[in-house]
Amino acid sequence: MNRLKTVRRKTTVWERILNSLDLSRETAPALGILMAGFFVVIFLLVLTDGDMLASVSALILVGIVVLTFYRIDFSFYLFIFAIILFEQFEILKFNPLTFRIQFFKNIESISYLPSFNAGVLNPLEFEISLFLLVWLLIIAVNKKTKINPIPVWFAFITFLGFLTASVTYGLLRGGDFLVSLWEVRSLFYLGLMYLIVPQIIQTKKQLRILIWVILIAITIKALQGLGWFVLQGFNTEGFAALTSLSDTVFMVTIFYLLAALLLFNVKSGERIYIIAVLFILLPGFYMGQHSVAFASLGIAGFVFFVLMENKYRWRLIKILSPLLILGGIYLGVFRNNNSKLTHPVQLVKSGITEVEKYQNPADYYSKLYDDTENNNFAVITRQNMITGIGFGRKYNPPLTPAKITIPIREFIAHNGNLWLLVKTGIFGFFAFWFFFNAFVFKGTFVYKNLKDPYLKAVLAVVIIAVINQMVVSYFDLQLTNYRNMVYLGALMGLLPAIEDMDKYEPPEDKFKDEDGLMELEH
Repeated sequence: MNRLKTVRRKTTVWERILNSLDLSRETAPALGILMAGFFVVIFLLVLTDGDMLASVSALILVGIVVLTFYRIDFSFYLFIFAIILFEQFEILKFNPLTFRIQFFKNIESISYLPSFNAGVLNPLEFEISLFLLVWLLIIAVNKKTKINPIPVWFAFITFLGFLTASVTYGLLRGGDFLVSLWEVRSLFYLGLMYLIVPQIIQTKKQLRILIWVILIAITIKALQGLGWFVLQGFNTEGFAALTSLSDTVFMVTIFYLLAALLLFNVKSGERIYIIAVLFILLPGFYMGQHSVAFASLGIAGFVFFVLMENKYRWRLIKILSPLLILGGIYLGVFRNNNSKLTHPVQLVKSGITEVEKYQNPADYYSKLYDDTENNNFAVITRQNMITGIGFGRKYNPPLTPAKITIPIREFIAHNGNLWLLVKTGIFGFFAFWFFFNAFVFKGTFVYKNLKDPYLKAVLAVVIIAVINQMVVSYFDLQLTNYRNMVYLGALMGLLPAIEDMDKYEPPEDKFKDEDGLMELEH
């Protein structure tokens, strides 16, 4: 019998290193990436004189670029998470890490980064530009790339056209270029999201991941406000707000997403999650202390009721009737009571009625400022009815408003809707409402024809989000808020994708309506 000789191959040094790290030749690139990251951090530490925060920030920036080229949808999820998580403006008397990151500042102005005069973009704009670049490259490389058309494109282009014309007109009349950017960049963010999102989110799986990202980010913001409330000894006195108005705007959309999921009997993880964290979301919403948020919540409820089909509408009446009766009694009994128990009533009341100076000086001066501003707008609009004054130019109001500090108060107004009328004139103002109204009509038409109850629930929230934003923009600085406009633009951009998903992706069995309205065919 011939003996078989086993020839043992000599193990190389590289293989020994991989074996010690429990890696193989196939998984070895992970070690390479790790080592490359290590050396990049060392290089950045040397370059920034040992500034760890700056080095990590630069490494994150590189990571985002790599991730965007690898999976643009994953990068987009992180982008939306950051938009919701980070503050654009400091919450009064607080200085949270989510504000100190300075995500919405120009890169050249971020305090913990090295001086970089060419950094005229902020991280938000850098990521949007990256999305556009990668998307265009994908189209160039892959000719079969699906391109979703944007809805109501004529109204959209008309709106952006008048916006651009008003910027140009303002600059030709001596307006400040930098100020005009501060005024309109948020509206252009909305437009870019409206274009980009349909090209990134194209499957139901991607949509559901995006919804989960939004849910988790908003829960963190609510938990942040609740945490401050606890640290202040369960007291809000002395604080105008514990969460920003933007956070409460986001929370309104989540409340109505839950309402839609319940109404359509969509048995999903999202529904279970929202119910589980309501004990965080509801106090977090209250911590905002924003009267307009309570008002927008009610108006959004009316829109939700009108949007529903008759069958669901009657079901909603049965559910809400006891709550409305109790709410009416609560409002009637405690409308003139100033205890902590009735604080929500006083917040709403301060927004719609005259407030005595001795009762609440802050609300009194805020209301006085708004009234003066609206009177000034009436005069300015008559003088510049056709063209408006253009962006980048001061108002020069006939009446001096109360002394309330807001960013560039001579250029941007609390009442965002009337501010747009003053800046763009009646034709630009018409283009603004033409676009949003056309979108709502288009969205409502698509909603009525959807078969998948999960998609119906999401689209109902998209429509409500538009109305909700218009309400809060009437009372506060929200059309110029970057977070709000990016969030709204992202939601609006889901419309064509939702319409396609309903056509080509069958509803899942767990999304079955209990009354058989959306029963699956087998």
